[in-house]
Amino acid sequence: MTAVRFENAKVLILERRVPGASALLVQDGIIQAKGTADRVVDLDGAIVVPGFVDNHCHLLAMATWSTSIDCGPTRVGSIDELIARLSEAMPNSNSGWLFGVGYDDLLMAERRHPAVVDLDRVTTYRPILLTHSSGHAHVVNSTGLALLGITASSAEPPSGTIARIGETGEPSGLLLEMGEFVSDRMPRVSESEREAMIASSLCKLASFGVTSITDAGPRNDMARVALLSAAAASMLGGPRLRALVAPGIKRGELESDLAALADFTKVMLTRSSGTLSHGSDELRELAIAEHAIGAAGVAVHAVEVEAVVLAAQLASTLAETLPDFGIRIEHASEAVGDVIDAVARSGATVVTQPGFIWSRGDRYVAGGAAIEALYPLRGWLTSQTPLAYGSDAPYGPVSPLIAIQAAVTRRSSSGQLIGGDQTIDVSDALRLVTSGVDGTQRTLLPGQPADFVVLSDNPMTMEPDRIGEIQIIATYVAGRKTWPLGD
Repeated sequence: MTAVRFENAKVLILERRVPGASALLVQDGIIQAKGTADRVVDLDGAIVVPGFVDNHCHLLAMATWSTSIDCGPTRVGSIDELIARLSEAMPNSNSGWLFGVGYDDLLMAERRHPAVVDLDRVTTYRPILLTHSSGHAHVVNSTGLALLGITASSAEPPSGTIARIGETGEPSGLLLEMGEFVSDRMPRVSESEREAMIASSLCKLASFGVTSITDAGPRNDMARVALLSAAAASMLGGPRLRALVAPGIKRGELESDLAALADFTKVMLTRSSGTLSHGSDELRELAIAEHAIGAAGVAVHAVEVEAVVLAAQLASTLAETLPDFGIRIEHASEAVGDVIDAVARSGATVVTQPGFIWSRGDRYVAGGAAIEALYPLRGWLTSQTPLAYGSDAPYGPVSPLIAIQAAVTRRSSSGQLIGGDQTIDVSDALRLVTSGVDGTQRTLLPGQPADFVVLSDNPMTMEPDRIGEIQIIATYVAGRKTWPLGD
């Protein structure tokens, strides 16, 4: 096979005891210690780092958001501006659903969610679905409520909440933790369209230097796992892909290529109705059942302190009876000293989203959150909690460089300081976004896969508040350029 030498570069190997290099030799997708190159690529003095690893994102949602109306805080600052934004963007030729994404109730002048009466000002002859920046809330207009079959007499779906108006019981248009309910009632798209959507999201991730990803969709059944696999194969080389899967999938019934793609089982531990969706016994029984059908572990969505504590308790309990069964805690957004210690003792891995400090920092302050307890990166590292990075895109920023900047500066996009005592060093942040959930630190040592990113500037020496401005020149997986294509 052809050996390629990438030279005239500053290579950050990310092995603490190994100095940097000026070149990489790649053959058969693996970095070589020595050998003769058949071809040379001049990187013109650029910076090379190991490929970024996104351990938690949502491929289908990324594609959907890219074709929806952006109603985020940079576009919309009030209910009136939201109405104007939707009205102006609404195509006249289409009578189907109108999709808006990214609104933030706490960053609107009224500091509230839109209601059905607000969206009806846009249109009553077309259904509207508005998705919150977190993805955990939706708002629909009256036409949307009718198509979803939601009335005053409708019962709440499991783990979901239909917000209502006073004593009348009439739905206000706000739906909490009802994404699955809503998705099941949306117009169907073909498998080929969905495959193309996933491929477009993989390409976008590659454009941000991501070489390995895990799709964290809680509804990834066997059919969707097959769809993810087909989409990845259609790219003829792209980010390495794995996927969390829904409960109940027997790993032994998956074909070998799908079994290699399927990762931990995703469990949603939410609190939309005021109480956690699972109790400790129920959560433990679910984990044991998943172990029995071949799952290597469970990934528990846990945002609030109570949920994080319960997930840590699960990990501690199973450590004795199922020592090889892994526990991931997705987000662990709120954690203080005792909680951090409990998670560290449990052995669970935390998949954290430092990018939210940048994109949601202003809403955290506006909502009165205990910002010292949010994404406590220094606390996790000091306690030696196994830690991995995820973007949660599209709900968080796709760029790992933005995540590094946020981890180092703890500044929101507007410059507000969010928990300044939780800053970490650039080197630790770079290692965070280049590590897998399995604890493997990606390096550029000989023998390692040739997954790397070519950058315009060095994040180790760049001004911290400008790290997010670094440009991705090229992304390589197994020595093959995955972005940009065609050059």
